[in-house]
Amino acid sequence: MAAQKSFIIKKKLAKAKKQNRPLPQWIRLRTNNTKGNDKPTPHQRMVVNLNIALWRLKRLINKRFLQIVLISIFLITLLYQFNKSNLTQNTIFIDYTKTSKEWIAHQIDNNSNNVSNLSEFNRKLFSILSEFKPVELPQDESLFINQEKCKKGEHTVNDEEGLETLSYNSLSACFNLTPEYKQNLKVMHQNFVKTIKEIPKHMPETLFNKDKGIVTVGGGKYSIILVTMLPILRMSGNTLPVEIFIPMSDEKYDKDFCENFVPQYNATCVYMSKFLSDEIVQELNISGYQYKLLALLLSDFKNILFLDSDNYALTNIDDIFDKYIYKETGLILWPDLWRRQTSPDWYDIAGLEYNLTQRVRFSLDDLTPPSQYINPEENSLEYIKEHIPFHDLEGTLPDLSSESGQLLINKVDHFDTLLLALYYNIYGPSWYYTLFSEHGSGEGDKETFIGAAFSLHKPYYQVKTPITFSSYISDGFKGVGLLQHDYAQDYELYQLAKEQIQMSHLSDFKYDPDYHVEKSFVDKFFKTNKYGNDRCDVLFVHASFFKFNPFTLYYNKAFLDTEGKHVRGFSNTHLFRNFPEFELINFKQIKEIFCDTETFKFPFLDMEYEAAGKNNGHSAETEKRNIYVD
Repeated sequence: MAAQKSFIIKKKLAKAKKQNRPLPQWIRLRTNNTKGNDKPTPHQRMVVNLNIALWRLKRLINKRFLQIVLISIFLITLLYQFNKSNLTQNTIFIDYTKTSKEWIAHQIDNNSNNVSNLSEFNRKLFSILSEFKPVELPQDESLFINQEKCKKGEHTVNDEEGLETLSYNSLSACFNLTPEYKQNLKVMHQNFVKTIKEIPKHMPETLFNKDKGIVTVGGGKYSIILVTMLPILRMSGNTLPVEIFIPMSDEKYDKDFCENFVPQYNATCVYMSKFLSDEIVQELNISGYQYKLLALLLSDFKNILFLDSDNYALTNIDDIFDKYIYKETGLILWPDLWRRQTSPDWYDIAGLEYNLTQRVRFSLDDLTPPSQYINPEENSLEYIKEHIPFHDLEGTLPDLSSESGQLLINKVDHFDTLLLALYYNIYGPSWYYTLFSEHGSGEGDKETFIGAAFSLHKPYYQVKTPITFSSYISDGFKGVGLLQHDYAQDYELYQLAKEQIQMSHLSDFKYDPDYHVEKSFVDKFFKTNKYGNDRCDVLFVHASFFKFNPFTLYYNKAFLDTEGKHVRGFSNTHLFRNFPEFELINFKQIKEIFCDTETFKFPFLDMEYEAAGKNNGHSAETEKRNIYVD
């Protein structure tokens, strides 16, 4: 202790001497450095000891303060490093706009399809998609299924019985995530949505140069089908430019198709390798339906009509982007045959609320007051959860489910919708396809567009007029074509129905046990007469089964009855607008391209025959088919 005091006093003496000032009294007393022979009194010594104690306390406080500051700096640095990736995601698009503007300012080739600009955006987008990857799906999916309460069943708009399979209880039981899995998907979904909302509103304008056009996906077997789709498109009088996106794995098969066949029809092949690397394709496991989303994203058009390669436009649709409801919403969808089977868990993951006590529609009828079809004696919460279709309730996606063989979208207005739909498709095979469809018919990308728009509270219009089938009978019903209707005409009918219902008295809508959605709504407002003809014209025929691929037609013995005799495949051809001989036109095209001239090489077709262990036999059968149909 004495040594410490001596050290303190020596420091004070040195400091006073250096600054040429008098010593403090307590030091003079402590060192006997006083005038005369006065010795310090006990009181003075107490003052000395008190000052030494205060100095020690001050020194200790300074030391502790320094420690606190250093610890705080360390914690802040650690926290920054922990959140660095998230911080990067929140600023990535803002930083990108600077490089985007610089690139555009120095752009020389306006026909380069914005490759550098869009590729840079995609590089960062794919990084974010990887960043917000949800947990892997467990190998045993039965973990999420309550076998006792899950009631499987698919229903069309006409069905009246068995609708409890579409109820909240049943859909919940058929795919019900555990809390841990649901929380992971919810956090990843929220983070991705939060990130895409940071994208500057003007960015889509800088990414895409062209106004409007048609987009489809080719490659391999899809390019073979386009051999019939493109001629029909141009024979209809359509002049809109066409972009055909070719996946990287198919580029080597389609050189002749892209360089020699496609240009005849004012169409262009766009190779995805310009935008995607092998690493991205492998990391995100891109295949199948995901190419459709990438084609929509990578296309240089701002307004797109997307058509599957087996979807045929039956009339001139050059003005398809000019209709009121498209301009108003920017997204037009068409219905599928089936009622919706989306899991309630998806709503929780997307942060969407629904009301289990409030029924607001009956299937696709969202105009008739619910009082007409709600039985007051069967309206308890328990009854609704067990018997009423979940998607008739407030806050849920409307029926019917969507059929995505055709799609109209304004990419500038719905850029975020497109990005979220891409997220749903990238993680569709693992999670979102099942969340949207619960393994129902056509499960895939079909619900991701309406789901993304609904989740982001963006406007859209889905056609009300149900699908019309084109079919034939041979050992049962064979549906070969889905006829989809004019969306603008459909919207006009919908508005007329709304006006008519609003003009009625509420007393006209008392409970009617005989209410039926087809008879009371569809037939009443969307059919013209007792013959049941649709009021809306047909725009497209989605010839998805059988596709006009010579190998598929030959191998599957398409359009033959059980005795091997030819039958007319497509019925209702009076609805085919400009193409009552739709089937004959396509078979003549197949005969010319694949049988007679063989001007164009399609290596993928040869591979199909080789894989099946079959010799090329389509030429003879195509000749027979042409004779029969003609």
